[in-house]
Amino acid sequence: RVAGDLRTADWVPALKASGYQCDQPSVWVLEGLLMYFSQAQADDLLQQVRALTSPGSVLVGNCLAGECVNAWGDYYAVWARYATPPSLAFPNPRAWFAAQDFT
Repeated sequence: RVAGDLRTADWVPALKASGYQCDQPSVWVLEGLLMYFSQAQADDLLQQVRALTSPGSVLVGNCLAGECVNAWGDYYAVWARYATPPSLAFPNPRAWFAAQDFT
Protein backbone atom coordinates (compact mmCIF):
# COMPACT_ATOMS: atom_id res chain seq x y z
CA ARG A 1 0.00 0.00 0.00
CA VAL A 2 1.30 3.43 -0.97
CA ALA A 3 -0.24 6.63 0.33
CA GLY A 4 0.19 9.95 -1.41
CA ASP A 5 -1.51 12.96 -2.86
CA LEU A 6 -2.00 12.27 -6.57
CA ARG A 7 -2.45 15.99 -7.21
CA THR A 8 1.28 16.41 -6.56
CA ALA A 9 4.31 14.27 -7.36
CA ASP A 10 4.91 13.23 -3.74
CA TRP A 11 3.51 9.74 -4.38
CA VAL A 12 6.16 8.85 -6.98
CA PRO A 13 9.10 8.35 -4.55
CA ALA A 14 6.83 6.40 -2.20
CA LEU A 15 5.74 4.13 -5.05
CA LYS A 16 9.32 3.46 -6.09
CA ALA A 17 10.40 2.88 -2.47
CA SER A 18 7.64 0.28 -2.11
CA GLY A 19 9.25 -1.81 -4.82
CA TYR A 20 7.46 -0.62 -7.94
CA GLN A 21 9.51 -1.56 -10.99
CA CYS A 22 9.25 0.92 -13.86
CA ASP A 23 10.67 -1.60 -16.31
CA GLN A 24 7.79 -4.06 -15.77
CA PRO A 25 4.31 -3.73 -17.33
CA SER A 26 1.69 -2.44 -14.93
CA VAL A 27 -2.00 -1.61 -14.78
CA TRP A 28 -3.07 1.90 -13.81
CA VAL A 29 -6.67 2.50 -12.73
CA LEU A 30 -7.86 6.13 -12.66
CA GLU A 31 -11.57 5.59 -12.17
CA GLY A 32 -13.68 8.32 -10.60
CA LEU A 33 -10.63 10.48 -10.03
CA LEU A 34 -9.79 12.87 -12.85
CA MET A 35 -13.11 14.71 -12.73
CA TYR A 36 -12.12 16.13 -9.33
CA PHE A 37 -8.75 17.45 -10.51
CA SER A 38 -7.93 20.72 -12.20
CA GLN A 39 -6.83 20.45 -15.82
CA ALA A 40 -3.20 21.08 -14.82
CA GLN A 41 -3.36 18.40 -12.09
CA ALA A 42 -4.84 15.86 -14.50
CA ASP A 43 -2.18 16.66 -17.12
CA ASP A 44 0.59 16.37 -14.52
CA LEU A 45 -0.72 13.05 -13.19
CA LEU A 46 -0.80 11.47 -16.62
CA GLN A 47 2.70 12.77 -17.36
CA GLN A 48 3.91 11.18 -14.10
CA VAL A 49 2.17 7.92 -14.93
CA ARG A 50 3.65 7.98 -18.45
CA ALA A 51 7.15 8.44 -17.00
CA LEU A 52 6.63 5.38 -14.77
CA THR A 53 5.06 3.18 -17.42
CA SER A 54 6.83 0.56 -19.49
CA PRO A 55 5.67 -0.96 -22.80
CA GLY A 56 2.86 -3.44 -22.33
CA SER A 57 1.26 -1.45 -19.51
CA VAL A 58 -2.42 -0.59 -19.46
CA LEU A 59 -4.22 2.50 -18.21
CA VAL A 60 -7.95 2.39 -17.56
CA GLY A 61 -9.97 5.27 -16.29
CA ASN A 62 -12.84 7.53 -16.90
CA CYS A 63 -13.52 11.20 -17.09
CA LEU A 64 -16.47 13.40 -17.89
CA ALA A 65 -17.10 14.63 -21.37
CA GLY A 66 -18.20 18.27 -21.52
CA GLU A 67 -21.52 17.45 -23.15
CA CYS A 68 -22.44 15.23 -20.17
CA VAL A 69 -22.08 18.08 -17.70
CA ASN A 70 -24.08 20.40 -19.96
CA ALA A 71 -26.87 17.82 -20.15
CA TRP A 72 -27.15 17.52 -16.37
CA GLY A 73 -28.73 20.94 -15.96
CA ASP A 74 -30.41 21.22 -12.55
CA TYR A 75 -29.07 17.85 -11.42
CA TYR A 76 -25.58 19.34 -11.14
CA ALA A 77 -26.85 22.08 -8.81
CA VAL A 78 -28.59 19.50 -6.61
CA TRP A 79 -25.42 17.40 -6.50
CA ALA A 80 -23.43 20.42 -5.34
CA ARG A 81 -25.69 20.81 -2.31
CA TYR A 82 -24.88 17.31 -1.01
CA ALA A 83 -21.40 16.44 -2.27
CA THR A 84 -18.46 17.80 -4.15
CA PRO A 85 -19.46 17.98 -7.80
CA PRO A 86 -16.94 17.24 -10.53
CA SER A 87 -14.80 20.22 -11.46
CA LEU A 88 -13.25 19.02 -14.71
CA ALA A 89 -14.96 17.95 -17.91
CA PHE A 90 -13.03 17.21 -21.08
CA PRO A 91 -14.33 18.44 -24.45
CA ASN A 92 -12.86 15.31 -26.08
CA PRO A 93 -11.62 12.68 -23.61
CA ARG A 94 -10.16 10.39 -26.30
CA ALA A 95 -8.09 13.22 -27.75
CA TRP A 96 -6.88 14.21 -24.28
CA PHE A 97 -5.73 10.67 -23.42
CA ALA A 98 -4.08 10.36 -26.84
CA ALA A 99 -2.27 13.68 -26.35
CA GLN A 100 -0.86 12.20 -23.14
CA ASP A 101 0.36 9.21 -25.21
CA PHE A 102 -2.35 6.84 -23.95
CA THR A 103 -4.73 5.27 -26.46
